[in-house]
Amino acid sequence: MREDAENNNCRKHDVSGLGRWSYDINTDELVWDDKMYEICEMKKEKKLSMEDILMNKIYLDDIELLKITALTSLSTYGIFDIETRIITTNGSIKRIKVIGEITYNKKWHPSALIGICYCNIVKI
Repeated sequence: MREDAENNNCRKHDVSGLGRWSYDINTDELVWDDKMYEICEMKKEKKLSMEDILMNKIYLDDIELLKITALTSLSTYGIFDIETRIITTNGSIKRIKVIGEITYNKKWHPSALIGICYCNIVKI
C-alpha cells in the first residue's frame, strides 16, 4: 500500500513539471532530480557545481539579481521566489521560476538551500 502511494506521488511530481533541487552550502554540493536536468537540458553528471551553473547556464544579465535575491533571503530568513533565464543547449532562452528556502543549523547559520523549479519556453 505504501509503495503504491510513493509511486503515485512520483507520478504526480513528474506530471507537474516541477524539478527539485538542493544545495549544501558547507560542501558546495548541488543535487538535482531528473526533472531539473530535463528543464535545464543538461546531461546527468556525478557532481554539479553551483559556479558552473551560474557561469554557463544562467543568462548573464540575471546573475546579479540571483545573488541579491539569495542575500536578501539570508538576511530575512525568508523564502525566495524568482524568475530567471537559462540558455539551452541549442542557444535559445528558457524562463524558469525558482522557489526555495534556506535551511539553518542549530546555531542559525545557513546550511542549505532547497527548492523547486519549473519552466516556460520563451523564444527571444
